[in-house]
Amino acid sequence: MLISTNNLNNKFNAWIEGNIFFITYFCHTLTLDTAREALKVRLELSKNVGYAMLSDIRHIKNVDSEARKFLGVSENNVYLNAGAILVNSQFHKIAGNLFILTNKLPVPAKLFTDRDQAIEWLNQFNHKVYKNSENFA
Repeated sequence: MLISTNNLNNKFNAWIEGNIFFITYFCHTLTLDTAREALKVRLELSKNVGYAMLSDIRHIKNVDSEARKFLGVSENNVYLNAGAILVNSQFHKIAGNLFILTNKLPVPAKLFTDRDQAIEWLNQFNHKVYKNSENFA
């Protein structure tokens, strides 16, 4: 099954393929507005079903502080089984791991530089379905 959307402002593209929700960001700065819009699209596409998510953030150079806070809140991670984040350098991997550690995300999360490895890791979480943030405690 392939369900997709093209974001009209060209900041990201999102789709569901199999049991994985994919999002690829094209913006250089991830703002709070873009993070909110991406969450809205994810919830619309997923139709209250839990998915593992692969976020390709290789184009992003900066995440503003409001967007970082927004993404770290458990209520904004509903219907997620796990999150793989695709980055393009070891520096971004270190910075992303710092974000994961300091925000104590409610779902398993890991950074990757290889897309196939990220998908392989996500596949182990397809049997879990989180319906609301209470399951993350």
